[in-house]
Amino acid sequence: MLIDKRRYIRFEVPLDVILPSTGNGGGHSTGVIKNFSREGCCIESNNLDSQLDETMEFRIRLPKKDLYTYVVGDVIWKQPLNNRCLTGIKFREIDKEAKIDILDFAYDTWIEKMKG
Repeated sequence: MLIDKRRYIRFEVPLDVILPSTGNGGGHSTGVIKNFSREGCCIESNNLDSQLDETMEFRIRLPKKDLYTYVVGDVIWKQPLNNRCLTGIKFREIDKEAKIDILDFAYDTWIEKMKG
């Protein structure tokens, strides 16, 4: 039996993410949030050129808005997924109001899904 070490529930909430480019040419790549909690998130993207325990900066698109919030987090796990990659991030910095907006949206979406 697996024991879940997470302190907070994770909500499935597909939000767009802008990530640093995996190449040396600068720029950016994109991904999507798979799940989100008070402490972190899981991002699905092209294979990120990041290492475990590395600090990463990225932006998350806020729900129902054309605005992004800046996030700093630590890569705590990575898992290949076909031609893509899942990356677990533990937040270091995220705007408090933006996090509340995302969690409120995720919770409302979860409630609607549970009603069925």
